[in-house]
Amino acid sequence: PSSTKTSMTSTSSSSTKHLILQQKANIDLQTQLQYVRNGHACLRSFLQPPKLLSTIRNDVIQYTNRREIQAWHQKLHVAVDSTTKLPNTVKECREMFDALDIPIPFLQHFNSW
Repeated sequence: PSSTKTSMTSTSSSSTKHLILQQKANIDLQTQLQYVRNGHACLRSFLQPPKLLSTIRNDVIQYTNRREIQAWHQKLHVAVDSTTKLPNTVKECREMFDALDIPIPFLQHFNSW
């Protein structure tokens, strides 16, 4: 798939580096759908120090629990026709994946595009 290269500029202030997007990437639909189905992002050491993570842990768990059905719906939306009625519970979502004979994908609670 063809895509426009995106130039980035690295700037630093104190000990942090920031990447600034200079132009919008032109990423074709096939590449976007492939990423939605199979891609992921990893941000090692994103939250520092480790104690910070323990202070927000309960908030993150509550947030993900509230958004779980939306993550299931996003994966089903990619797997089936957009006019298909989506299930109301996580159990029904799992059953729908089983009925479609599709392995349950990694759940994503946000749209990274």
